[in-house]
Amino acid sequence: MVTAKRARALRKLYCEQGKSLRDIAALYRTTASTVHRWMDEAGIERRGPGRQPVDLDLAKLCEMREQGASLTRLSIEFQVAEVTLTRHLKRAGLYSPKTTLVEAARRRIDLLMEQAGSEEDDGE
Repeated sequence: MVTAKRARALRKLYCEQGKSLRDIAALYRTTASTVHRWMDEAGIERRGPGRQPVDLDLAKLCEMREQGASLTRLSIEFQVAEVTLTRHLKRAGLYSPKTTLVEAARRRIDLLMEQAGSEEDDGE
């Protein structure tokens, strides 16, 4: 039986911090299947595979989007995938696709190269 203390720790690690079962297992030096069993015993509902909860500053996201920031610029700023941004923008009613995937990829590469160049300039 899982203790109340361990159940609280699991909730914090898994639900609040977004750790995976493998991450938690590594912390406890056990297997993911053991953590899985502990979570069942503690009544902790699991996420679907591969999807970590993302907490974005929605006010900042909306402000930047309204100022014309592209999904590419936003994905770099918030350090998340464009699909994650799209999901949050749709919920806020601010999503309007304007570019193709190829255009978005080209913009992302350009922005990343621009950032890398400015970092090199800062280092001189």
